[in-house]
Amino acid sequence: MASARSMSKTNDATLEQILGAHGGGQLLEINDTGQGPRIMRATSTRPESPLDLSSLSAGLAPGTPLLVQVPSQPSSQDLTAWRNALWPEFHVGALWTSVAGQLTQTTLQGMQANKGPGQVAGVILIAAPRHEVLAPKATMEKFDANAAGWNGFPGTPSYRHFRWMRRTVADLAGKGSFKRILDFGSGAGWVGIEAALKNPGASLAAFDPSPEMVRIANENAQAQNISEFTGRVGFGEAPPFPGAGEAQFDLVLSSGVISFSSDPEAWLGAARTLGREPAECFFVDDRQSNVDGAVAVVVTSLERARGSARPRGAPVVAWARTAGRVGRSASPASASPGSSAWASRRPPRTG
Repeated sequence: MASARSMSKTNDATLEQILGAHGGGQLLEINDTGQGPRIMRATSTRPESPLDLSSLSAGLAPGTPLLVQVPSQPSSQDLTAWRNALWPEFHVGALWTSVAGQLTQTTLQGMQANKGPGQVAGVILIAAPRHEVLAPKATMEKFDANAAGWNGFPGTPSYRHFRWMRRTVADLAGKGSFKRILDFGSGAGWVGIEAALKNPGASLAAFDPSPEMVRIANENAQAQNISEFTGRVGFGEAPPFPGAGEAQFDLVLSSGVISFSSDPEAWLGAARTLGREPAECFFVDDRQSNVDGAVAVVVTSLERARGSARPRGAPVVAWARTAGRVGRSASPASASPGSSAWASRRPPRTG
């Protein structure tokens, strides 16, 4: 476990106020017995060794957070290192600081100042178990609330990254005579739309857990003159496409979706029902470690299927490594665990 030290005053007014914004309860030190919300007090601005995530999770009562107090004045890179170290067991959803004796909370929605009197030594991260944060109801509510932002606003810090990602996935999936395209977890629909524009006349289907996202995707498809678009609400673990009596898809795209799944194995199991072999899958990511992991999965799957990874696997591996380097250099500040994309395709039909 990363260095941590025992400190007193775990129930001081500042910590109680912060904890109260996240469900309350009796705050326990990281090594205390019992279950409840806990605090880990780090001794360095970055993790010094891998965290024992299973132990950290075991001490939490359901619905309670893990507080991580990072000392001094950690940089954004330091905080990213903590976020990555806590993943995938925990999702960091908020951080607390203090300015001139007033608490400040920063979440996905932005910074909220003047949250009450208090003094934070360093930064306090609020981490919640992944399976709770990414539960279906919570995911739907989160996506609905932030749908407009994920649609993308030119000039925002993340806009160039997402524009690059969606066009890269669509470009590398390729042009051809694709007739039926599925955006597997579409968000605002842009990855599928980019692919459909490269395949004039193709029908486009898309699904997302958020009804608001599906509505926006439909508007975006209409604005881009996609003549045949079908949107449905659904989760990757139980995709609503193809429906009963509907044909399979020629091209399936998924960008930045599996990282939002509370059950990645179930998500991957559902994705496998689409009928694509590992060698027909393409992976894009802005972190080399994620690309390497995807390459390992492709190689392992091909070895199991054919006894060799070379016949069709090698081009995929080379492509994935190249895409990973391009992505990382194109948008290094946006790297995050699981911010990935994949595409699977069968050979284009000519009739």
